[in-house]
Amino acid sequence: MLFSGDQLRVSVNPAVMMAGNTVILTCHVPKHPDNRLLEYGIIGTQEGSQRQLDGSASPITWQFEIKRVECESGPAYCAVRDSHGQWTRVTAQIQVAGCQEKPFIP
Repeated sequence: MLFSGDQLRVSVNPAVMMAGNTVILTCHVPKHPDNRLLEYGIIGTQEGSQRQLDGSASPITWQFEIKRVECESGPAYCAVRDSHGQWTRVTAQIQVAGCQEKPFIP
């Protein structure tokens, strides 16, 4: 898949969060006539959500609210499928704090 010099990108804000918090996942999808499907999520929290793309007529910036990010979640990702069935995928690491094991108290 060619993006005419621009690149598929993903970002998460904030990239460091407390367990259970909400983050904004942003996918930057360069315009290309072959773009057909955007898949996005955070592995372990929300996987496989999709939006249809209409080639070059699709928006470039896509933002999604991901609620209740769980411990040991990540990375965040955006993936684009083209009209030939080829996927391009990018990831961004996240850090979830507040996940320490509680000590066993008999």
